[in-house]
Amino acid sequence: MSASRPARRASTSRSRETAATSKAVTSPETADKTATETTTDTSQQPDLQEREPFWRMSLRLLRPAIVATLALTLITGIIYPLVVMGLAQAIFPSQANGSIIYVNGKPVASSLIGEYWTQARYFHGRPSATLPGPYNAANSGGSNLGPTNSALKMTVKQRIAALRKENPDVPPGTPIPVDLVTASASGVDPDISVAGAYYQIPRVAKARHLSQAVVTQIVNAHIQGRFLGVFGEPRVNVVELNMALDAYSQQHAQSSHTSLAAEQDAPQAMKFPQSAAEE
Repeated sequence: MSASRPARRASTSRSRETAATSKAVTSPETADKTATETTTDTSQQPDLQEREPFWRMSLRLLRPAIVATLALTLITGIIYPLVVMGLAQAIFPSQANGSIIYVNGKPVASSLIGEYWTQARYFHGRPSATLPGPYNAANSGGSNLGPTNSALKMTVKQRIAALRKENPDVPPGTPIPVDLVTASASGVDPDISVAGAYYQIPRVAKARHLSQAVVTQIVNAHIQGRFLGVFGEPRVNVVELNMALDAYSQQHAQSSHTSLAAEQDAPQAMKFPQSAAEE
């Protein structure tokens, strides 16, 4: 027991000496010197930033924005349009080029934009409310008149009267197709309903000197079904139908002219008078 007490005293004295040594190291003078050095180091950092040239700092800040702008311009302004245009030209070139209709190698119309037909030998499209004239693709739009508007009611009545006047051979009691007396929302709708095409067959057949059966056959050949078999209603593209009628009339005229010329060129049997034959 007596031997252990001096050992404890020795260890206690050693710990006291260590604490004193640490206090000596962290004396006030040393602490002040350390704080001064730290303050000096931190005060030098703003100086370094102030010494950086303005143009270099501006370039460092603007570089990411410039790179991002150039990259997005290259991707969305050049690469993406070229890829989309290439795929469109490869998969559906006609639609990508505006669905242009050619006659004898010359563009005459588009199957996506209606035309204003007025002659009796052509099928007429829907009424158009575009200004300053019908089917003005540069000013596409509707009348914006509601179903209860008195002006719209008066306009529809006038269109019904005009439709019956220009189609006098339609059997009495035939329902008037709605699309033939109401304007479309775009004003340049290229299609009409099947009923709208059938309603005009007597007039077109009479004006072209064709039978109604022939004109009906041409109309039936140009009926387009519902989109994806579900959406919309069966329809007829007026531009394509009228082009087909012109082509048929031209072929029919050429065949008639050829047959007439062949009949005129055929040799005729010689006929002698009755008296000469008896002699």
